Amino acid sequence: DFGDGVMHDFQITSEKLTNETVNVSADNSNGTISLYLTGDDQLTALSINGTALTDINLSAAKQLKQLYLNDTRMKSIDLGWNRALEVLELTGNDFDSLNIRGANDAFQKNLLQDINLSNSQLNKVTLNDNYTIHHLNLSHNKLTQLSFKDADMMETLDLSYNQLKELNLNYSTQLRSLNVAGNQINSIIFAEGVKLENLDVSSNAFDFSTLPSRSLADTYTYAPQNDIVIPRIGPGVDLSTNNLNGVTNYVWKRTADDSSLTLGTDYTVQNGQTRFLSPVFGTSVYGLMTNATFPGLTLRTSSIEAAGMPTHLLATMQITEASQGQLIMTAKSPATNIFIDWKGDGVELHSYIVGNTATGFEVSATKAATAKVYAYEASADLTVFSITGIKMSEVDLTPLPNLICATVRDAGLNNIILPKNAPIIEINLDGNNLKTVDFTAYPDLVFLALNNNKLEAFDASPYQNLQVLGLIGNDIKTLTLNNPKMWSLSASDNEISEIDFTNTKNLDQIALDGNLLTSIDITKLNSLRVLFIDRNKFKFSTLPVGDHLSLFTYADQYPLEATVNDGRVDLSSEAEVRGEATTYRWYLNYPDYDENGELVGEELYVNDEYMVKNGVTTFLVGINDVVCILTNPLYPNLVLFTPLMNIPGPPAGIHDAQTTASSVKVEGNSIVVNAPAGKDLTICSASGVLLRKTKTVGGVSRFTLPT
Repeated sequence: DFGDGVMHDFQITSEKLTNETVNVSADNSNGTISLYLTGDDQLTALSINGTALTDINLSAAKQLKQLYLNDTRMKSIDLGWNRALEVLELTGNDFDSLNIRGANDAFQKNLLQDINLSNSQLNKVTLNDNYTIHHLNLSHNKLTQLSFKDADMMETLDLSYNQLKELNLNYSTQLRSLNVAGNQINSIIFAEGVKLENLDVSSNAFDFSTLPSRSLADTYTYAPQNDIVIPRIGPGVDLSTNNLNGVTNYVWKRTADDSSLTLGTDYTVQNGQTRFLSPVFGTSVYGLMTNATFPGLTLRTSSIEAAGMPTHLLATMQITEASQGQLIMTAKSPATNIFIDWKGDGVELHSYIVGNTATGFEVSATKAATAKVYAYEASADLTVFSITGIKMSEVDLTPLPNLICATVRDAGLNNIILPKNAPIIEINLDGNNLKTVDFTAYPDLVFLALNNNKLEAFDASPYQNLQVLGLIGNDIKTLTLNNPKMWSLSASDNEISEIDFTNTKNLDQIALDGNLLTSIDITKLNSLRVLFIDRNKFKFSTLPVGDHLSLFTYADQYPLEATVNDGRVDLSSEAEVRGEATTYRWYLNYPDYDENGELVGEELYVNDEYMVKNGVTTFLVGINDVVCILTNPLYPNLVLFTPLMNIPGPPAGIHDAQTTASSVKVEGNSIVVNAPAGKDLTICSASGVLLRKTKTVGGVSRFTLPT
């Protein structure tokens, strides 16, 4: 039905498409086309080429094995119910994103081996399970990343003309043909021992150091490659990584007329490092490299203005150890050239191209050097300077007036000098040796991280715009807060014994675990969702109510302070918490936990060796190395315990006599009771054993006990 309600009959004579012969056609097909089959017939193959479609519904074609929809300009398609597919070709469409997986596990496409989704404007694609695919063509799309994990059966793969930067084919041991031409790839991981028939890596970002070996493929296309981007201005260029086998040939030419520079007069080259000489200062040049290992390939650099040494100093770092780390910089301008003299000798400069988004670099520093950061412009408009892992004692960033974010992490830093009046809103100095800090010159500070330093006190009140504060792992005893905008406080593993949130009511999450807190008031923190206060000195009676919190940790508190007085241990403060009774259990030495989380150990016998009333334990026998374990259902994740305690035995004599007698005393091995006749008398040992039960006779009664 071509949309007019009239049925047209067509005869289908084969199960699979074997040629390009059209067996269904119509002159006018505006509207919805409906396809019907008679009896038990099933649609097994469908090809529509060059016909514009807005939609197609194939949910009823559950036995469809071959599907070709080419140049239809469709924007979406649902293949969730077509689990019988063996061949799928959807080229020349406008999908943007495409998911060809089954609607559920029962409809995964375990037979689909051949897939062609080329020329379809794809930014993202979700394939069926990789291990079923033998032949895949995703060429001429806009894909930036793909995963080929478990693609063990892949034989041919065409990813040419996308935007990929790296590729991991470690699982593809059956690969015979690979085409990745026209991407931005500079790294491919191949399966060990794989041998290709055809390999095309041309027009990518490879250089001599990263190109796959020529022995990898019978037919190998590796030329040309994209220009190697170098700084737009500088005193030289380090291309030493391209000095493959030490035989790369380096030539420099003028950009204006392609005329060659003269080696020794205009520039020098040593081990791949070029240094420009004064005759070409101010001239735009580019470099060419050739190496006999890859015949027919000439690598070209972008253009650079040859110049003398940069003179504008942006930062100084006093390096203490040879170390490796990461440097991240951002500038206002999209292509800012930064140079760093890591050795501090003024001879070897490393160049970095910095954009207006964060750009990261792996860097290395030399022990005892004064590393210096240079630019040709006065400030180079650096807004972010972030360095991690480079060991230094001091860093001076004062020549960076536009700095917004300053980070020096894991450096062992003793001092940092920041630019005055800079618009700094973020400072991260984790992992240093700072004992005092003062950032009051930066009133707009929003984020401050000083974790793992040596601070003993910190006053956050001057920073009224501060939202996030990190102080983990210091020696802080006093923390002062007066920060109405703060929503995150992390001050774990310090020595804080008290804290006041009166003027910090916007807190959303607090981490104070590993301190010395005995109490905390969160009743006015209406926005609080997360609270960590484990490893402090809280008891059941002092823990805050946390039922309303999304995440509340309070376990592993310090041992309770407890003493033995006259055979008693008073823990009555914990007897009842908000109507819930606390359970007291005494053990000989510390108990353990079994695989079910239950306490196991030698537990003392209640009413035989001890008694508990209102949280006060009275021992009936002397015993050493005992510990009390307290639990309360209000806080199921917390087990409180006392230190190991020694309980002395009761001294000789009468204890806890409960009587109306006028006197009770001991004479030898007899108990003498002065009481009226006919009174009931019960005598028990200190361990609770019944010794005598009788009635008194008039006046004085004497009861002799066995020795």
